[in-house]
Amino acid sequence: MIIDRIYTSGRFFIITGAAWVGTGIVMALYLSFSLSLPPWTCACLILPPMPIGYVAAWAGRFIVPFFPIAINRLRKTIAVQGVYALLSIGAWAVTFLIWGLLCSYFADKLVNIHTVYILMPFVAAAMMMLHITAMLIHYLILSAGEQRRIAEELLNQKLATAEAEVAMLRSTMHPHFLFNSLALLQSLMVRQPEKAAGALSDLTEFLLYSVQFTLKREVPLADEFSHAKHFANIETLREIAPVTFDFDCPLDCADLPVIPYILQPLVENALKHGVNQCKDGGTITVSASRDERSVIIEVANPREPVSISAKSAGSGLSTLARRLQMRYGGGGRLLIDKKETEWIARIIIPGVSKPIQGSREDSCRIQS
Repeated sequence: MIIDRIYTSGRFFIITGAAWVGTGIVMALYLSFSLSLPPWTCACLILPPMPIGYVAAWAGRFIVPFFPIAINRLRKTIAVQGVYALLSIGAWAVTFLIWGLLCSYFADKLVNIHTVYILMPFVAAAMMMLHITAMLIHYLILSAGEQRRIAEELLNQKLATAEAEVAMLRSTMHPHFLFNSLALLQSLMVRQPEKAAGALSDLTEFLLYSVQFTLKREVPLADEFSHAKHFANIETLREIAPVTFDFDCPLDCADLPVIPYILQPLVENALKHGVNQCKDGGTITVSASRDERSVIIEVANPREPVSISAKSAGSGLSTLARRLQMRYGGGGRLLIDKKETEWIARIIIPGVSKPIQGSREDSCRIQS
């Protein structure tokens, strides 16, 4: 972790150790002049015990993550830090007293026991201030590390979103789809020119949508329905199985903003793994509805009771699920309802209320 690298780096110990010793020297000089004591006496008594305070202050970093500064935990944090500060200063005070007694015994000409008692309360107060300052620095480092972690998570989320968008575009513009569509057009031009003209129009609109809305963050829901219809019209010309479509985008949903390319993967899945596996074909229903909190988009298709395995959903739906979660958070979901003879894919988009002006279609109710 970033914070661990900070605390275990050599530069950190050099800088903080130098600052700690420097503070001790300043403290010794200040008390020497304030209390009219010899500078060497103050330095001899104050500096050697200071590493105890430094170690206690440094070790406080292990307490800080468990007791953050938060409104609902402020009293507990203050109580715990207060107890830890008293224990730290107590350990320092015992060390200071023992060191002072040793100095007064072995160097009685330089230090006497009365000087130890005089200095002790002043140095204890200064050490308490140093300890509090060190704890505040710990909280600042923790906050900076947390902010950096959040920034990295956001960056990773953006990268994942970009990767999902690229994967989505690749699946949308799959070379096999273009190749099959062009081969279909070539065949229809000879046998059924009228159908070829319609298929060419659908393919043009399909590709135009892919070009125009590649870089857009949101599009009107009606445009998504239109795009899915063009895709469906092209696919149904292959006549793998008899299939009809029922697209229903109500007026109150037509202009609602959604991320692009959310319907085509569902329609493609309904065709490949649903209707095309049914001997008698069937109808794929694509509908939208809304309530006060969300927009619900459903794609329902018939299926053979044993025709669809868990694996057959493909990567398109997993990519769509990731895109919904990345864009809308936990409220954006793709739900799959597997019934015995029906497969229902349901998209839930939360918090959609403000429409996008200027959509190409006000509403669509299409049967094909």
